[in-house]
Amino acid sequence: MNDHLATVVNAYKRQRAERRTIEREVRESKIIPKPTDERAQAIVLKAFFEPSCPALTEAVRGFTLLELLVAIGIIGFLAALMLSALSQAKQKAMAVACAGNVHQINLAVSMYCQNNDGFYPLTWTGTNAGHGVCWFNYIRPYLPNTNAILCPTKEQTRRWPLTYIFADDRTVSDYAANYQIGGHDAPVLPSLRARKDMTLARPASTVYVVDAGTQPIDTANPNQCVTTSSPQKAQCWVLDDAGGPYSWLVCAPARSDDNWCGPSIRHSARCNVGFLDGHNEAMNAQWYYRGTPWLKPMLGGGR
Repeated sequence: MNDHLATVVNAYKRQRAERRTIEREVRESKIIPKPTDERAQAIVLKAFFEPSCPALTEAVRGFTLLELLVAIGIIGFLAALMLSALSQAKQKAMAVACAGNVHQINLAVSMYCQNNDGFYPLTWTGTNAGHGVCWFNYIRPYLPNTNAILCPTKEQTRRWPLTYIFADDRTVSDYAANYQIGGHDAPVLPSLRARKDMTLARPASTVYVVDAGTQPIDTANPNQCVTTSSPQKAQCWVLDDAGGPYSWLVCAPARSDDNWCGPSIRHSARCNVGFLDGHNEAMNAQWYYRGTPWLKPMLGGGR
């Protein structure tokens, strides 16, 4: 009887020792060991579901409410950063697409000049009824498609349908051409003949086409004539001096005239500008003001 009792006690002591050894290994390694016999497996499972083993208890416990709120806050913050970065990337991509459009317009105008004895396309030919043919109609055969005259940034904010469109074919342009280069042929105003490419003084610094268009202020202050808060016109395609003979049209509000305008700095306070020599740049609006030389074919702008 005593021998049997001693055997049971010794077996119990061995099991206790084995359990303490396993629990110590778990605490030190932070992982659940892989026991090799059924008795050790039973000890591990029991330790796993009892709070007597701090390492195992820590391994299986869930998030507290505070930890969950912190995690949600971090995820929200990272999402906000990503959305802001994606928005900036999208705006940049649209500005690049717009610059590509200006480049296509420059190429089309160059080809038009080559096929028309060096003369630039008329800004418009029209009638007293307020409709006719625009400069972008003349270069349409040289453009890949009409998307080349639509700025993706402007199209995001345009409200359709438009109540007034000058072009006979109902084409709309988001870019304006320099009136002092193209002139016009119409009975409503004294005609002005289009310029010839060989007569230009400084084509590399003379503006031909820009992002259109805003309602500028007739002022010689380059910081006030066109700003990011200048009213936008729904559609306009004639660019001219804010203080020139047709200032009353250029500076007219959108409800009065949607043909004449100043440049629009809709790409991070810059506009895409195409020059008579065929290159294009992203510029701020400080080149545009009353009496600006950048629009004058016999002067040209300067740095």
